[in-house]
Amino acid sequence: MYLDALDPVRTSPTQLDEATCQSFRVQGESILLKTLLEGARPILTQTQIMDSLVVHTILEDDEMKNHFLQLIDHGHIQIARYPNLKEKNVQGLQTYFLSTLQKGLKDGESFHNYSAFPFLEELRVDVRRKFQQDIIDAVSNHHFSIKTDGVEVEHIEQMEAHLRNLQQFDWTLRGRFTEMGPFTKGFDDLFLRGYQILKSNEHANEEVVALCNEMLAHRTFHNTRSIYYHALEAISPHYSVASKKLVKGLIDMCYNESIASTLPDNKYNMSFETGAEELILCLEGKQEPLHKEEVLLIPSSDKDYFTWESLTDLLVEVEHLQHAKKITRLEALEQYKRQNSIRKPAMKLAKYAALGLAPSLIPLGTGIVEIVTTGLNFIAGDMISEKLKKPSQKEVIQEIQKYREKQKVANQAITFTSVSN
Repeated sequence: MYLDALDPVRTSPTQLDEATCQSFRVQGESILLKTLLEGARPILTQTQIMDSLVVHTILEDDEMKNHFLQLIDHGHIQIARYPNLKEKNVQGLQTYFLSTLQKGLKDGESFHNYSAFPFLEELRVDVRRKFQQDIIDAVSNHHFSIKTDGVEVEHIEQMEAHLRNLQQFDWTLRGRFTEMGPFTKGFDDLFLRGYQILKSNEHANEEVVALCNEMLAHRTFHNTRSIYYHALEAISPHYSVASKKLVKGLIDMCYNESIASTLPDNKYNMSFETGAEELILCLEGKQEPLHKEEVLLIPSSDKDYFTWESLTDLLVEVEHLQHAKKITRLEALEQYKRQNSIRKPAMKLAKYAALGLAPSLIPLGTGIVEIVTTGLNFIAGDMISEKLKKPSQKEVIQEIQKYREKQKVANQAITFTSVSN
């Protein structure tokens, strides 16, 4: 499944204001989590995983990074490689990143615009080129120690962390890329089709139609989004910011539809007519502004939230239940929750209590003590054949917490999957 929510331009500070970027980061992470919980296996393109701030925000936390990498290692998240990269000896994400850094090193070349590194556009041209070359040299010589005059230390550290992330992705993937196929939907064809839908609509905004018409009359785009962007910026300034924004929305919609068409078993079923109609609703002022998805998400320090750690541990057991019993994802989550009821550890702890651990030492409330005390009447016969030691209070606490945590995570996952996008 292709997720256009991870399109890097959605979180690019050079394209959008910080508040909108943050909203898209939260929305993108929410949709990625929700997709995985519902049992789909999203496919991220090399560009998405290299440049999306949704991904690289997750990676800022070392612990969450490890869990995210586990999802890739186990195949829950797949990474797609463009078909021509093998011929260019691009073997992984790191070498792909270096190939993009080669752009813009010479006069007359436009450099690759990175959503993850907006500061590059602000550097003096000679400083930017020196920085790009220093990065290429550092990686080629197997070190990430980069020093370039004119580049702030925090930006150098950001780049070094990014290179380490790409290296870890490559180690995790070990060459197991999903191969992208040929484009079955051309970017330029989609833009022309979208323009025609807008133009034929009775509510069409004349300025937007004129802007599209001027772009099509004077440009050859070669199915390349950056050329569309440059053309949009170069068009005469009498067009309003709002009209340019709507045309940019059409460009992004076409780009994602064309990229999705290259992926195997593509389940990205956006109706192009519907997408264009949504743009028309924007023109009419009838569409509500984008709000961040109301979901249980993500600060890892807050245990009331569903996290990447929770997801990594949950998926194995839930998928086993789903396939073994041929039930839906939500039914599997409900069953997982029932199987990890607090009564399970309580009965186990009743055996511990019978071995001399006083019920008063069992934590987490009197309800547990009552269950344990009642349970003693049923387990005396089991004790003779079982090799049980007298547990420490710490072991008892861990045992209860383990089951309670699983039940809470299942509750959160059920709530999460019930939230509409």
